[in-house]
Amino acid sequence: MSGTDSPPPNMSTAISADQHGPLVTIATCLSLIGMFLFLLIRLAIRWPWKQLLGADDYCTIGASVSLLSSFIVDPRLILTV
Repeated sequence: MSGTDSPPPNMSTAISADQHGPLVTIATCLSLIGMFLFLLIRLAIRWPWKQLLGADDYCTIGASVSLLSSFIVDPRLILTV
């Protein structure tokens, strides 16, 4: 590593009048959990998948995977709000 590395962003877990990052993080995590619960219920309802999955189901699965991967790749975008 070189000596020109920048320090990590200043992240706080305290919620104040100026810092709302922890609230956004909590809301994002709860939304991700809810999204995947609804997706699992949707897929469980359509169990014989070869017969009952349609284009809307594939679109929903693709959007869910895309949102999860964007959160996993760079969660700092959400944490530094």
